[in-house]
Amino acid sequence: MKLTASDIRTALLTQSWSHSDLVGINDSCREAFKKMQNQLGSQYRVGDKVTFAKRGGEQVHGVVIGRTPKSIKVLAENKVTWKVSPSLLHHD
Repeated sequence: MKLTASDIRTALLTQSWSHSDLVGINDSCREAFKKMQNQLGSQYRVGDKVTFAKRGGEQVHGVVIGRTPKSIKVLAENKVTWKVSPSLLHHD
């Protein structure tokens, strides 16, 4: 049986799952998120020109200077280095 997001929300709100069920769901979600982050991060290479929005919406333009599994290191045009989640980046 395939569970939808709505099924999961309903089960969580009605507390119809055991602790071990919830731990398993949490572990599966964490693994899926890690896989998604790695896929997003693999789209960026050192030297790529990228853009992201700072808090407040201001756009930052820069160049990728490094990568880790969780973040992309970007050197902005103003020479400030940022560690940015791949989900926030866009290619220029």
